[in-house]
This record gives sequence, structure tokens and C-alpha cells, in this order.
Amino acid sequence: HLRTETRLRIFWIAMTELVPARPMIGHGWASFQYVYPKAAGDFFARYPETELAPTPLRTPQAHNEYLQLLVENGLI
Repeated sequence: HLRTETRLRIFWIAMTELVPARPMIGHGWASFQYVYPKAAGDFFARYPETELAPTPLRTPQAHNEYLQLLVENGLI
């Protein structure tokens, strides 16, 4: 059941795809809903045998304020 958990999937993809892409300044204020779907699609295309389960639903928020701030605004 943990592998199908949405928050785990969002956290993993954000920390492996989005944060490393722009760690210092982030992707921009309120950009999570735009950058996450592409990153998720790229992740599942690159790792088709991952144990994380994809979802057909759009994810407009990270469901974790710290993670969303890190992705949108970076470390600075």
C-alpha cells in the first residue's frame, strides 16, 4: 500500500527530478502545478519498472508545505 501512496510519489519525484534541476532559486512562485506533471511523466518514462504507482489525476500541490516551498523557491 505504501508504494501507491500519493505523497510518497510526489516527494520522491520532487526530490529526484525537480529540486536537483533548480536547487538554489527553484522553479518560480506557484509553479508546482505546472512543473510536477512533466517531471512525473519523465520519471515514469525513464523508470517504467519503478514500484511507485502513477496516477491519472493532476497534482496541483505537493501536500507538504516545506517541499512545495523548496520546489518553487529553492534554498535561497
